Amino acid sequence: MNCLEFRRAVGAEPKSRGPDVEAHLRTCPACGEFANQIDALDRKLLAALRVAMPARPRRLPLLAPFAPQRRFALAAGVLLAVGAAFAVWFAFPRTSLAEDVMAHARHEPQSWSTEGAAVSAAELASILRAAGIVGTLELGPVTYARSCWFRGHFVPHLVVQEDSGPITVLLLPSETVGQEVRFSDRGYSGVILPAAHGSIAVLAQTNTRLDTVAARGLRALD
Repeated sequence: MNCLEFRRAVGAEPKSRGPDVEAHLRTCPACGEFANQIDALDRKLLAALRVAMPARPRRLPLLAPFAPQRRFALAAGVLLAVGAAFAVWFAFPRTSLAEDVMAHARHEPQSWSTEGAAVSAAELASILRAAGIVGTLELGPVTYARSCWFRGHFVPHLVVQEDSGPITVLLLPSETVGQEVRFSDRGYSGVILPAAHGSIAVLAQTNTRLDTVAARGLRALD
């Protein structure tokens, strides 16, 4: 189980603690912190939804309607609880796009290999079509190309060989960013750029200028 699979499992079922989940928890501190945050969110949501029902007078007939004031108070209590639940949900820190990009690259270490022949134009075109991309892609020598499941969509995961070393490119037609995002963490440095249709993530394991490769990839998302 990788980080993305772990976060999908725990996000869908916060109390999920199957063998795969437990095994990943023992080896990944970042996902352990994510699980703690999900548990905290789950507890806050449950607390917000615990609405105290107004006590019924002892002599009130079983079918007697609530007084208008009490009906209003009950409705207001329910709305307040729902509003609090949504406030907690939207305030909760979600995994960023940059973190997911790094996690995805980290769990495909074989993609960084400089060995192997370049991917054929036909294979590359097929991977682009799987993501709904019909633009021209001229990145340079691509030695790794896969159609990967990422955030609910199949996206092209490519590695381009430059003189300075391999550079990973993720074309993300379903992910939008408002502005350029640069990141650096645990041996990775990268940039996410907005495109006409979605965005593009480019990262490397060395101090490499990524802007040239990113500019080439952007043309495919025009």
